[in-house]
Amino acid sequence: MDWQGETVQDAVVVPVDNHVVGVHIASWPHIIPRVDDGEVAPPCIPGCQHQRIIRTPDSVVVVEVEARMTVYPRTVPFSRVEETAVESYMKTLEEDDVVPTPEAYAKGLKALTQRIVYQMQQCGVEII
Repeated sequence: MDWQGETVQDAVVVPVDNHVVGVHIASWPHIIPRVDDGEVAPPCIPGCQHQRIIRTPDSVVVVEVEARMTVYPRTVPFSRVEETAVESYMKTLEEDDVVPTPEAYAKGLKALTQRIVYQMQQCGVEII
């Protein structure tokens, strides 16, 4: 799906006790044309976090919104995706204190790499 220039909206809904908490999230992108004056690095866009407190007569509602921007080049070598998958997979295994068999490691790494490739392709990144 191509979201360029369109508003992206989503709703996060979480059941809590006898209630359902819903938060509507909307994002309006600002697309700046690429400068064709040599090699230009993508801009450094930090994540942002906003907290809104709403007081009602019988409760306090805290709405937290966090946004993170990731900029990918249009083409990425498969070897780079695999390298990133290895780093992520190893970190997760260490955090969970898991030592997989060589077969399980290879199978998990392959699945994770394929998932990352698919997600990047869905965003318009070409894997070469």
